[in-house]
Amino acid sequence: MPADASDKRFANTLARGLTILRAFRPTDDGLGNLEISERTGIPRPTVSRLTFTLCALGYLTHGRRHDKYRLGPAALALGNIAAASFAFVEIASPVMQRLADETGTLTAISIKDDQRMLLTRAWRPVNSSAIWLDVGYRMPLHTSSSGKAYLGALNDEEFARFLESQGDEPAELLAEFAAIRLAAHNEILADGYTQVRA
Repeated sequence: MPADASDKRFANTLARGLTILRAFRPTDDGLGNLEISERTGIPRPTVSRLTFTLCALGYLTHGRRHDKYRLGPAALALGNIAAASFAFVEIASPVMQRLADETGTLTAISIKDDQRMLLTRAWRPVNSSAIWLDVGYRMPLHTSSSGKAYLGALNDEEFARFLESQGDEPAELLAEFAAIRLAAHNEILADGYTQVRA
């Protein structure tokens, strides 16, 4: 849970419902209550009540009695609205595709999503037959290149807020984040992506 989960304005039931929606991955062929419970850490009886409610509201679909849950039309509508707010992605598309073709690598735009980096758009080199990551894939923050780039781009104030958001994470992990941030920041400077202002 976020660091402000103890705030009396924080709606735990809503947070749990949204956590269930976030448990789904692009590669899933549906999830049962037990799988959702294991992924989220939410007790199975609570998951059962929340999936029933999310189905009733159209955020999940559920076919036959023993069928698994899948994201529903209401979740799709939210996704489309969210995608529209990232109009810069389409503007960047020709440049990103050219970069992918010239380097022969996957190029992507990722955003921080809770404690991971969410792949929001990817461009593959033309005629590439390799297997690549798909949109919606969540990468670990401290071990992925996009996560390291994110940490390296944070200024001191932003990084302090990031550390606050980690809640009760062990001191070793917080120190690891600090080391990753410093190394990534130095690499960003060395490669000329930004410069230090006097």
